[in-house]
Amino acid sequence: MSDRFNDLKESVEWMVAYEKGENPAGGKVTVIGGPDVAAIRKRMKLSQPQFAHILNVSTDAVKNWEQGRRSVPGSAIRLMQIAERHPEIIEEQLAL
Repeated sequence: MSDRFNDLKESVEWMVAYEKGENPAGGKVTVIGGPDVAAIRKRMKLSQPQFAHILNVSTDAVKNWEQGRRSVPGSAIRLMQIAERHPEIIEEQLAL
């Protein structure tokens, strides 16, 4: 087997052990938290359907992000940041 395959196999084994609650040696875990979608949406005073419209996603996507069932893609995070900085964009998009 190739070195790359062995590295990948070792990484997967490490992740499985970590998920089981074991603390395997030689690995490092970096947990990256996503944005608080509900808080962002509420600061903008938008309903879930309105927020979904602004981001051009389904209302179910927003619900899943808010409930932690799905991670927020980077593009949606960037759109939320832009919308928070430029609220006039929200008004313009809701008018469409």
